[in-house]
Amino acid sequence: MGTIFKLITFDHDHKTSFESEPDFYENNKVIVEEVKKLNPKPLPEDAPRSIAEVNNALGLDEILIEGDILMSLEQAKRHFGLAESTNRAKRQAYQPPDYPNNLWFDGVYYIYDPTLNEKAKDAIKRAIAFWKSNTCITFHEVTDPSQAPYDPVLSFFAADGCWSYIGKNEGNRIQRVSIGYGCESIGTAAHEIAHALGFMHEQSRWDRDQFVKIAMGNVKKGQEHNFDKYSKLYNFNYFNQYDFSGIMHYGDKDFAKDRQKPVIYSLKPEYQMSIGGAEIPTYGDIYEMNWLYQCYALGMWRTLTVKNEVGYGPGLVVDHAYPAHCTWHIKAPKGHRIQFFVSYVGMNARRSLCYHQCYFGGVNIKGLEKTWIPEGMRVCCPAQYNKTLTTESNLLVVQPWNVMEYTNFNLHFRIDDSPLPSTTPPPPLPTPTPEPFTSKQIHDMGKYVVSTYEMTFNDAKTFCAMEGNQLRIQPKKTHNYWIGLRKPQGIRSAYEWIDGSSFDYKNWMKGFPKPSPNEQCVVAIGSSGTKWLGINCYLKMDFVCEKIAAE
Repeated sequence: MGTIFKLITFDHDHKTSFESEPDFYENNKVIVEEVKKLNPKPLPEDAPRSIAEVNNALGLDEILIEGDILMSLEQAKRHFGLAESTNRAKRQAYQPPDYPNNLWFDGVYYIYDPTLNEKAKDAIKRAIAFWKSNTCITFHEVTDPSQAPYDPVLSFFAADGCWSYIGKNEGNRIQRVSIGYGCESIGTAAHEIAHALGFMHEQSRWDRDQFVKIAMGNVKKGQEHNFDKYSKLYNFNYFNQYDFSGIMHYGDKDFAKDRQKPVIYSLKPEYQMSIGGAEIPTYGDIYEMNWLYQCYALGMWRTLTVKNEVGYGPGLVVDHAYPAHCTWHIKAPKGHRIQFFVSYVGMNARRSLCYHQCYFGGVNIKGLEKTWIPEGMRVCCPAQYNKTLTTESNLLVVQPWNVMEYTNFNLHFRIDDSPLPSTTPPPPLPTPTPEPFTSKQIHDMGKYVVSTYEMTFNDAKTFCAMEGNQLRIQPKKTHNYWIGLRKPQGIRSAYEWIDGSSFDYKNWMKGFPKPSPNEQCVVAIGSSGTKWLGINCYLKMDFVCEKIAAE
């Protein structure tokens, strides 16, 4: 699933630390040895190459950021921290100044360039159909850019390689997305469209190091920047866990100088075969895209109820007419976990499916994480056999798949007698205390106090009140910042100004406000200054305190 562009900026304090190659292998010996044991067969010569491989072969490494992202000169300056100094230069390296105008809330108008071959055009059509059917984003094909009521028009064409800009680049009539030779697959097209819609790469998340280790010593010289990560302050992933198999994740050997060794190592070696290689967006990708575009009626869990508790039948959920689409749900009594191990996965030989990323087939297993949103663990190699694992809940989901013929497998399970920990939710946490800020970030301008130190809505409100002031009511500033408008009684209450004055809906951006359990506070948007957007109150924004006149 992708990292969301709207809230990430590059931060030099968050660069990946560099370990020499010997030091990395010595410091991570256990993980490296476990991954080495997997020993998957390389993909056949005629297998599709990854986006990074295609672009690298074309010599695009020096032009593109993170393998497939094209930037304007100003965007690149911000990304690498070379923009002119401002009072927020440290965290302004790659945050669009006009968010959320970089999102396509009025729909995506697009055109097919004659340079595309039919295979590429078909892949793009299928990728658009996927995003269109699984989100509320609208797509409109035009034959001439002048037919589109809004700029820019997304132009799909066949240049060298696979690449895209990030988000909507306002001010341009045409915005290019390249689906060149070697890029003509639905997965690649869906990935590049996701960039254009506002997604970044998964392995750039601020919390990446909690899930993977990067062997920087095995990265090609000059390509180390492709593994920089982003600041926690601006990288908001809608509380979704890291997804190894999301459409926006690199393969584990992308940018490797020695492709016999990974660059990306999972801290849980059992997930190594799950890194990258997605053919279509995963549920997690869909979930995050719907949050990004506030498609609150979409992307929610559907319920499948199956009577398959231990002692009540085999737990088989399958249409025997379509054996390629099988899912087994193994359910323990409430309050208990399931222990399991896999003893075989294959077709007609023990290593017949043991290819990199389980490319041709294997078994996908879900239940090892506290959340069901990320994809599961891929199993296809003998080194993964006979390792006992335990689910996080009382449900284990087993999904075999195969793109050639069939997948046979043996999975052994038993009910863990030790009960699950209490699921009573903990008491709500208080709003975190803001980190210290400097006087240079607080500007007294007479009637107003302007803060360029970003805080959550409640922290900003408290800060103003401490000085006998309040969040400013009617904004006229020229960039995004909190205003004194929120739902004081929860999501079902009406919006109210914090001073109790009357409120109307004249200034909302088109299509807003929308109901959401997490979006209750209001920010003034971009250069317009008079357009409002309801967002999560726990995001951090600039704000303005208005001095209250003495009575």
